[in-house]
Amino acid sequence: MPSGPPPHLDSYPYLEHLLGAYLNSDYTIYGPEPKDAVAAYARDEDWLDAAAARADIRRFLAFHHNDLDAELVRRFPDHARDAKTGALDFLNWLDATLASCHSGPQS
Repeated sequence: MPSGPPPHLDSYPYLEHLLGAYLNSDYTIYGPEPKDAVAAYARDEDWLDAAAARADIRRFLAFHHNDLDAELVRRFPDHARDAKTGALDFLNWLDATLASCHSGPQS
């Protein structure tokens, strides 16, 4: 039996968009800190997209917990992360930051 998640669950399109379009090596176009790029994502994207990105993060953590650092670099080579910060801490920070930026639909 093959190891790892089924192919249809091993896709992270919302996380890929967040890391590829906002939280990449050019994140400073949004401000000096990575949190500025996440705030720009939160302003630009629908709250449902942010919720889907958080779901992608949780699924990524669940499926790749044995080799998070290598898998994050393999899949998202241009993501912005301090070299001293492990993938687990980075993804948990990203999830919490998204949660604080998007609490649901705004009336």
